[in-house]
Amino acid sequence: ASGFFGPARTVDWWPRILALRALWSYYEVTGDKQIPPFVRNFFKYEFNNLDEQPFYVWAAARSFEQFIPMKRLFDETGDEMINQLVDKIVDGSYDWFSVYEKFRYKKPASTYLSRGIINFGAKVGANADRKRKYGAMPQKKQMSAHKITAHNKLPTVRKLMLLHGVNNAMAVKYPVLLNDFRPDPELVMLSKRTVENLMKYHGTAAGVFTSDETLDGTNPSKGVELCTVVEFMRSLETLVEKTGDTYYADLLELNCFNALPATITKDYTAHQYVQQPNAIAANRIKRDFFNVRSDGTVYGLEPNYGCCTANMHQGFPKFTENLCYKTDEGFCFMVYSPCRISTLFKGVRVILNESTDYPFKNNRRGVGVGQSRNQVFLPRAAIHEPRSAGKRQKSRVGRQGHYRVQEKGRSGRRHRTFVRYAAYDGRESRQVDKFSERNVAFCDETSRKVRYARQNPVL
Repeated sequence: ASGFFGPARTVDWWPRILALRALWSYYEVTGDKQIPPFVRNFFKYEFNNLDEQPFYVWAAARSFEQFIPMKRLFDETGDEMINQLVDKIVDGSYDWFSVYEKFRYKKPASTYLSRGIINFGAKVGANADRKRKYGAMPQKKQMSAHKITAHNKLPTVRKLMLLHGVNNAMAVKYPVLLNDFRPDPELVMLSKRTVENLMKYHGTAAGVFTSDETLDGTNPSKGVELCTVVEFMRSLETLVEKTGDTYYADLLELNCFNALPATITKDYTAHQYVQQPNAIAANRIKRDFFNVRSDGTVYGLEPNYGCCTANMHQGFPKFTENLCYKTDEGFCFMVYSPCRISTLFKGVRVILNESTDYPFKNNRRGVGVGQSRNQVFLPRAAIHEPRSAGKRQKSRVGRQGHYRVQEKGRSGRRHRTFVRYAAYDGRESRQVDKFSERNVAFCDETSRKVRYARQNPVL
């Protein structure tokens, strides 16, 4: 087989890259041995055809999303073709690195783009897509490589892609993903500076930046797209996993417990396309959004556009997947939420149950069952009274200030560790340089233990 998959009517790379994310997530959970060769065949097809069929617009902005399965597959197989494909992808994509190094877009999108032109183009494009979908218009002919490259470089197209809120929510992790293949401490720092700059120039109180399709400043009347929320959460989870930096964990909590639930109904049957931090109503009144229709704040199945309908469901499952990390020494909880973990630790089955009403109450209870000796890593500012089996538990400060709680298991014995911790009380500014120190890192800068933790998921 050539490695190509999906409908023949389109050769767009982006939906196939997106499918790889789902396939590799499925592989991590099930271990289905059909997935790695299938994914490798696609990468081989991409390697052989990318020069004649370059990334087009959205794919050029989001191509680095495939670096996660590429890295895992490279670690498993050592296939040099994958390593060479990295360079082709970098060369064929928008240069997020130079954009973020200088952080060129500090003002609302209307400073750099014409709202009228963008809205007109979006309307024409949406009508054409609808007609093609139902057969009223022929499918687009495949463009030549030269035309694709020239189109991507058009100033309006390029600026729109680099100012697009969801693109930025994805791209903040790209320097760290590239660091997996081309190690450079500056790449790791670039991701953090980028998140800080996005929050400084476009941030909101909910822990995410404005994105009424594009970056739109800090005005709380501007919109935040639901796709931006879930993709930003996904990027923060990746950054926590690969760096161990709990700055990202704080932002992840803010998004998960504020921005995400605010914009979806309880039964998940309706959502807003964009939310407003200072909203007093969800209706069709025209708002000062850059590129969102008047129904964007209305709860519905598909308000404004259908992307959020397809994308919103990943938010809580991916958050759950990243609640706990397994290391050589024990387990680390970077964020708090009720969960049950069953995994092998040094050949012994260990079961951990975490119950908590956080962020509504400041108590956490962990219950562990197992015969092995392990350590549970908890936040420095969190621990006030660790207890196990009713007795006060010793804890000590480890690397980078985290607390380690020693857990010595015995056959058939259940251990309870009660932990109280101080939560953010709202009196301190949530600017990026003044985040609560409730979470602290537990691993060294290279974060190998975190980086490979999800090869054997514990959730």
